[in-house]
Amino acid sequence: VSRLIVEILQPEAGESVGDPCCGSGTLLLTCSAFARACSGGKGCQLFGQEKNGSTWALAKINMFVHEELAAQLAWGDTLKDPRLVAEGKLQKFDVVVSSPPFNVKDWGQEAAATDPYGRYQRGVPPRGTADYAFISHMVETLKPDHGRMAVVVSHGVLFRSGSELQI
Repeated sequence: VSRLIVEILQPEAGESVGDPCCGSGTLLLTCSAFARACSGGKGCQLFGQEKNGSTWALAKINMFVHEELAAQLAWGDTLKDPRLVAEGKLQKFDVVVSSPPFNVKDWGQEAAATDPYGRYQRGVPPRGTADYAFISHMVETLKPDHGRMAVVVSHGVLFRSGSELQI
């Protein structure tokens, strides 16, 4: 799946790539490897955030093993406490990739209406599932005019009703 995403998005050398739920960093590493192969050696600028501390540590090790020493990986909950911010605003990326956890229940919906980052301007997802909260977050981290994104979600996301249908 990560190779398919990279083939679709075609990350280029020097581009910034963000993953708000980076897990072990596989998508980030695959993007940079693709850019290196196409450019003759220069990879991407990698940024990620991971909620699970053990998985975040594994991602840091993975970056080291693959010589992506400049990768910036933050530890924390992307929806409740985004850490990839600059001057009080969400960082913007040329490419955003992710495979967020499916159906997260406690994602911070109670604070979404007053989100300081404006992530839910298209609507507030329901309390019981965070799929559209992650998607909304990712859309807001795209660079205007040329940012591109790919996200892996369950197929049920395409057939939701209520606020998710509106979003």
